[in-house]
Amino acid sequence: MVENLIGSLYSSKSQSQAWLGPDPSPEFSSDFHVDLPESGAVSEPDEEGQLGPDEDFELDDEAQDAESQDSSTLSFVSRFVSKPDTGKPIERGLANSVNCLISSKVGDKQMTETFGKIQQPENCPNLVVPKVNPVIWDHLTAPVKGLDLKLQRCQRPMVKGLTAFVNNLEEVTDTDGDIVGLLSNAVFELSMLRKELIKPEIHPRYKHLCKDSVKTTQWLFGDDLAKTMKDLAEQHKAAGVMRQPKRGQGSAITVFLGAAEQQGLPVCQRSNDNEEAVLGEQETEALESPKTFEAVRRSIQEYQFSERTTQILLASWRQSTQKQYNVYVKRWIEFCRSRNTHILFSTLSEVLEFFTSLFETVGYSALSTARSSLSSLVLLTDGRGYNIGNHPVVVRYFKGVFSLKPSLPRYTQTWDVKIVWDHLRKLSLAKKISLKDLSMKTCMLLALLSAQRQQTLHKLNLSQMEVKTSKYVFFVNDLLKHSRPGSMGLRLEFNAYPPDRRLCIYTYLREYLNRTKIVRGRERGLLIRFKKPFIKVSRDTIARWLRTIMLAAGVDVSMFKPHSVRSAATSKAKAANFPIKDILTHAGWQQEKTFQKFYNKPVARNPNGFMTAVLGDH
Repeated sequence: MVENLIGSLYSSKSQSQAWLGPDPSPEFSSDFHVDLPESGAVSEPDEEGQLGPDEDFELDDEAQDAESQDSSTLSFVSRFVSKPDTGKPIERGLANSVNCLISSKVGDKQMTETFGKIQQPENCPNLVVPKVNPVIWDHLTAPVKGLDLKLQRCQRPMVKGLTAFVNNLEEVTDTDGDIVGLLSNAVFELSMLRKELIKPEIHPRYKHLCKDSVKTTQWLFGDDLAKTMKDLAEQHKAAGVMRQPKRGQGSAITVFLGAAEQQGLPVCQRSNDNEEAVLGEQETEALESPKTFEAVRRSIQEYQFSERTTQILLASWRQSTQKQYNVYVKRWIEFCRSRNTHILFSTLSEVLEFFTSLFETVGYSALSTARSSLSSLVLLTDGRGYNIGNHPVVVRYFKGVFSLKPSLPRYTQTWDVKIVWDHLRKLSLAKKISLKDLSMKTCMLLALLSAQRQQTLHKLNLSQMEVKTSKYVFFVNDLLKHSRPGSMGLRLEFNAYPPDRRLCIYTYLREYLNRTKIVRGRERGLLIRFKKPFIKVSRDTIARWLRTIMLAAGVDVSMFKPHSVRSAATSKAKAANFPIKDILTHAGWQQEKTFQKFYNKPVARNPNGFMTAVLGDH
């Protein structure tokens, strides 16, 4: 029976035979143990002439003196070197089995099969290997997770052995009680050792969680971790030691979520079963959703915030930002799923590996967008006060990206607005021009003379318009791309231009309002479609109108996009020595470097200009 037990726990027959002898039989081979003679038997000398332990012999006087001296020495040593206390011997086969199993590794497959046969008693919920609470597990670094998983592997056989023992107990003797107590204490001590390894990763105010007073259950840090952490936080607050988040520790959303995590709110539906951490089902389902930010919503909802609170948090990303970030957020979620990590909490190494996975297919600008999306979404668990955007290692990484894939500006020059002015002059007068051309011309005049984005033109509304002598005034109180707390509202004035009525925005805007007054009905948006249905146009339609005018005027639209109208207008004003301060105010920029870096471009010249000048008389 003992032999069969050993054989079943080894991964191969040869390994079993190495311990049981070349030909195992119901009785163990004599090669495996030493046969001791019976009491009173005399051992025969072996081949080297050594005598057996019980052979009778006589010593001469000199030998007896030497033996006496040796005995004195041994007596002296025995006072300092104690012999181990041992009990009576156990059955020989069982002893050999124990020695065999302790001194060699049992196959993983055999261990797994053995574990599967041992069922946990229904009324012993704590008779398991305790798992690390998700709110703490998600915050641990990879090395600490690895050490904890190794200790779990050590703890699991103890738990299963204790389970098997108590399952077969019918009457509990004192010895049985000792066995249960010793094994239970071994499991407890390993749990405390796991806590000690995790302790350096925990915020100082919560290190009390690692003490033995916090009872370990199915979870290493107890069942009601949220309440325990809240109590500890309140104790520190009462003592005046609660620290506020420092500036630069991350975006508003990551600092907020990080604070929520410290309060012990559930982070995600994760488990470290089977020695791995897996994504929650909600995150996996969100990957199939066409709206990738829905995954972000579901991850935030894991904090058990109300729906309204979740909506407010998500509002920190505007729709245009979500649209821009969407592709990289989706790829980040897929990356996290492949590595079984959480999408809102990550390590620096995982983030850099994600950037590297994008490096081969995208350029510096796209990688910068990916960095911005993750910086506003992901909290670095090992960031040491930095977010993804300003972490020194990430900054250094992107310097390397720029060296390998330099990012060149889209425009090194801009087009001359005179080309468009000349084209607009050729169009029919305001009273005779078609509604289609009137709409496009008015749109281009608004864009050039305001130097605003298409988003701003889309926001112009008749309800926020004032008509004054020789000018129209619009107020834009909606959120714009450059809107910030404390910097809201925009006032645009469009004055008459008497020197040239063909370029007078006041003249064409007045005519446009008169023409569309009847067909617009209740529509209050300034720019509407020039055919049914007469509704407010989208930003894409505004961009298409501007491109149509640019193309008709002779601007190279393969090089210059509709957004370049903003650069062309402000560069022209700068070339005409218009004050920089007034340009910044007019266009809505707060810093001069924004204008100088992205918008102030030299006017493109005709590549054949010199040849034309030389051959002009011919």
